[in-house]
Amino acid sequence: ERMTVDGNSPSEKQLVELLNHVRTPVAHLETLNANMSPTYFEIATAMAWLHFEQSETQLVVLEVGMGGRLDSTNICNPEVTIITNISRDHTEFLGEELSQIALEKAGIIKPHVPLISGVMARSPQNVIRQMSRVNDAELLQLDRDFWYHYRPIPGSFAPDVNEMNERTVCTFVDIETPWESRRAVPVPLAGEHQAANAALAVTAVDLLSSRGWPMTSEAVEQGMIEVRCPLRIEILCERPTVLVDAAHNQASVEALVMTLRERYRSGRRMLVFAGTTGKDVKGMLRLLLPEF
Repeated sequence: ERMTVDGNSPSEKQLVELLNHVRTPVAHLETLNANMSPTYFEIATAMAWLHFEQSETQLVVLEVGMGGRLDSTNICNPEVTIITNISRDHTEFLGEELSQIALEKAGIIKPHVPLISGVMARSPQNVIRQMSRVNDAELLQLDRDFWYHYRPIPGSFAPDVNEMNERTVCTFVDIETPWESRRAVPVPLAGEHQAANAALAVTAVDLLSSRGWPMTSEAVEQGMIEVRCPLRIEILCERPTVLVDAAHNQASVEALVMTLRERYRSGRRMLVFAGTTGKDVKGMLRLLLPEF
């Protein structure tokens, strides 16, 4: 699922062939010294890029594994870079302060390649602005260069599809970019954070269109309505409502809490929580426990 093309994951046969293709260079690297042994993520990244090449893919959305500056995805030559937000995560590697984390995230900024940023906190925003100047990269900043208006549909949000097997829309978003004004863009994911993410995605699409990758408004709307995000405020059933969420830092927990307050204002809530070593468990529970 880490390397889908047009929504399709590679088959088992393709996956085996990809793994066999990278086995020899991986084995060679492991003979050099301990520091050269590739990680799981680096091997998966190499396999994914090989899969994209074999599939003759035109455009790829690459998600950084951790940080950015030293991430294995960062050797690409992108058309555009995007930083959604900055929160405390992987602090043992990226630093405790938001400005330190922002410096690592800003490592994906490339000379003369436009950057779209949804970072709103002042300290990390200043870091990103400075690194954009250093790289002479055009900076498109949320609430300065592009905007969104969040229009949630009242009431609870249902599972993925309705009785007609149609995608359920949770939100409509008005989005204004330097190139287009769009009204009532349908978003099937709950929460204002997803409206902000939609604004970033649509701005990226409009920027790509201006750089020779034309995409129609119909394609944008269809792409939005087909968005899936398993385990992100996902409803497993309605009576009783069972919600599962993979939030693992304060920003994603804040988004979860805001969505719960918006969609489920009353009733008894029960929390089952698990976290891994190195996560800000205390910070997350500080936000979660008053809601349950």
